[in-house]
Amino acid sequence: MIKNVQIISKHSQVKELGNALKFDMLKELICGPATCQQLALVFGVSKQKIHYNLNKLLEEELIELAECDPGNGKEVYYRATAKNYVLDFALGEHLSDGMINSEGIINTFSR
Repeated sequence: MIKNVQIISKHSQVKELGNALKFDMLKELICGPATCQQLALVFGVSKQKIHYNLNKLLEEELIELAECDPGNGKEVYYRATAKNYVLDFALGEHLSDGMINSEGIINTFSR
């Protein structure tokens, strides 16, 4: 079941979404499930390139496998794991007393 909101809290997730194609693919999959072939047609790139990028998004748990196509059973559908994604600006920059390390957050984004 698709969640309403997912917090992006890992640097690796932010890194993957820094890629324009992956970001656009995720936006497309928020709208509804799609196959690798369908995404290749939408974005005008090879099916192999789409498949590679889908695997990266799967690894970061930003998308998931949807129900398989009941028609032929061969096509795999992918969908977003949430309708909305929110960036956790702290990204692990918490101090031991539960406070957020603001300087660490600023330094992370200025690299």
